[in-house]
Amino acid sequence: MRVGLVLYYLLVAIVVVLAAVAVYLLVRILLVYARARRLQIMRNYETMLYAVLPRITAEEALHVLLRERDDDALEEVLLRMRDQAETPWKDKVVELYRLAGYAEKRLRQLSSPSRSRRCQAARRLGRMGIPEAMPRLRELLEDPHEAVRDAARRALLGTEDRDGEGSSARVGAEEGPAEG
Repeated sequence: MRVGLVLYYLLVAIVVVLAAVAVYLLVRILLVYARARRLQIMRNYETMLYAVLPRITAEEALHVLLRERDDDALEEVLLRMRDQAETPWKDKVVELYRLAGYAEKRLRQLSSPSRSRRCQAARRLGRMGIPEAMPRLRELLEDPHEAVRDAARRALLGTEDRDGEGSSARVGAEEGPAEG
């Protein structure tokens, strides 16, 4: 009787461990599926935008083609399109970024109490080259957190290099002496 009880508890323990492993694997599968789905959505947006942006306005693209959109995926696609130096319609990409509300959202996040949100907003606004963000990014050069100051500095440098001004010395001067 005693051996049977030990075997019973051993089998129950094995079943519990197997159930936990099964749940873990199911969660992992669902996460991989969600990531693959997001990448597919991004690929679809990118294909569509490359095909239609030369032919229609940014406003038409937003209101006709992108009515029901995944905002995170679309913003990432627009950032990638803006990063590509060969894109002949960069102005349309920036306009679409603004029309979709991403520029306004990121400008608000520059004042967020969250350091990571301020960093992300600075990086994205810098990548997109939003002129209205430049004064706010310069203010972030005085932020108490080094990561935020660094994100603002990189955003300003990237924007100025992209615009052809090449004034990295001016940004460095505004930032003050380098921290060692």
